Amino acid sequence: RMAIGTYLISSGLLGGLLSIVEPMSPIDPNFTAYVAIQIGVGTLLASGLFTRIGAIVLIGIFASSLAVQGMAAALDQIMLLGVGLALLFTGGLRYSLDYSLSKKMSVTYAIGKGSAGINADRLFLSSLRTAFGANLIWLGLTEKMLAPEMFMAVMEKFHLSPIGVDPLMASLGAGFIEMAIGTLYLLGIRMRVVSSAMFGILVFTVVTFNESAIAHVVMFAIAATFVIRGRDPFTVIEMARISPVARWIKNVMLFRMYADVN
Repeated sequence: RMAIGTYLISSGLLGGLLSIVEPMSPIDPNFTAYVAIQIGVGTLLASGLFTRIGAIVLIGIFASSLAVQGMAAALDQIMLLGVGLALLFTGGLRYSLDYSLSKKMSVTYAIGKGSAGINADRLFLSSLRTAFGANLIWLGLTEKMLAPEMFMAVMEKFHLSPIGVDPLMASLGAGFIEMAIGTLYLLGIRMRVVSSAMFGILVFTVVTFNESAIAHVVMFAIAATFVIRGRDPFTVIEMARISPVARWIKNVMLFRMYADVN
C-alpha cells in the first residue's frame, strides 16, 4: 500500500501517467487532472485512508491509461492492476488510518463490514502474484526477446557486456530469465526462493544501471511480500492436490517426471 502510494505521488509530481520515466505532454487536455488524481490517490493509499476507494480509482486510472496510451504501454504496468485488486480485497489492514477510524467513520466501517465475508488474504496474494508474473513475462518478451537492441544499448552504455558473450545472446538470456521468473510467479512455485532472487535482481538493476529506486518500488514491495508470506492457496502446488492437470504441471516444473517421487 505504501509502495504504490509513493509510486503514484511520484508519477503525478513528475507528470507521468502511471510512469516515472515517461512523462505526459503538458499540452494534453487531461494533464492536470491526471496529475492531481494520482497525487490524491497516492496520498490516500500511502496513509491507508479510504483504501478500497483509492484502489478502485487506481484500477480506473489503469483503464484510462489503456485507452490513452494503448495496450502495449498499459501492459508494461499491468502489475499495478494486480495491486489495485489486492488492495480492493484487503483494504488498509492494521497499520492504516482506515483501521484506526473504522469504528468512528461510517463509510469505512460499512465498506469493511460489507467485505468481511470475502477471503481477502487468498485473493490479495493471488492478485499480486498473477499480475506480477504476467508483467515480468511481458517485459522479458517485449524489451529483451523481441527487441534485444534495447537491452544491448543499455549494456553498451554502462560497459556491461560479458567477456566472450555475444550481446545479442546476453539480451536473449536476460529475457529468458525474466520470463522464467514470471512463469514461476504465475504458477506459484517456490515463491520465497523466486522472490528472494527477484529482490536481488532488482537491487543489482538499481545499483548497476543507476536507475531510480522509486521506479521499481512496487516490484520491490511485491517481491518482499512473497519472501515474507510465501505462496497463496491458488498456486499450482496447492491445486495439484485436487486437479490431475495441475499435478502434472507441478511435476514437470519441479522436474518430477514420475509419480512415485511425489
